[in-house]
Amino acid sequence: SLHIVVRPASTLPLKLISFTANANNCNAVLSWKTSEEINTDKFIVESSTDGLNFNGIINSVLPASGNSQTEKLYNTTVVQLNDIAYYRLKMLDKDGSFTYSDVRKVNTKCNTTSVVKLYPNPIDKAASTVAISLTTSLRGKATIVLTNTVGQILETKQVVITPGVNIYAVEVRQLTSGIYLARMISENGEDIGWPIKVVKN
Repeated sequence: SLHIVVRPASTLPLKLISFTANANNCNAVLSWKTSEEINTDKFIVESSTDGLNFNGIINSVLPASGNSQTEKLYNTTVVQLNDIAYYRLKMLDKDGSFTYSDVRKVNTKCNTTSVVKLYPNPIDKAASTVAISLTTSLRGKATIVLTNTVGQILETKQVVITPGVNIYAVEVRQLTSGIYLARMISENGEDIGWPIKVVKN
């Protein structure tokens, strides 16, 4: 016989006392306070440039306390690539249910124009590394990604960004002759500067 389990609508497994988002130079500092956590699993910070379409930030997943009757304070800092961005919390229970917080708007009033360059380009056949320079006002972490023309990732490098000129060495010895794409991706999953077309002789 058919057995159907009807699950009641889930309720928030915690009480969100506060959720704030403030600008700090070119970063957004997010803080929230909870109480009465019951079987909570984690918090995912999501960001948006238009306040409608949100994406989870890779490096801003924080474990929850699980079960707690006392107030808990959480905070994280993310690099904000646009002057204005919107943030919300996705609060997940251990059974997979989740709810969202209200949306918070952050205006850094910060010039986040970034310029990415790669040299030499074209790359000599015998070259083992190339240099990627990033001129930016950002501070934080990023990933340099080299892909082929069909989007296959061939090389990644985790880097730290500081305001001013940053120069990184990237391994290219494994690349055969052809056309590639170099990208620098922020912790938010967004491109920093423009992707660069790379030619290996």
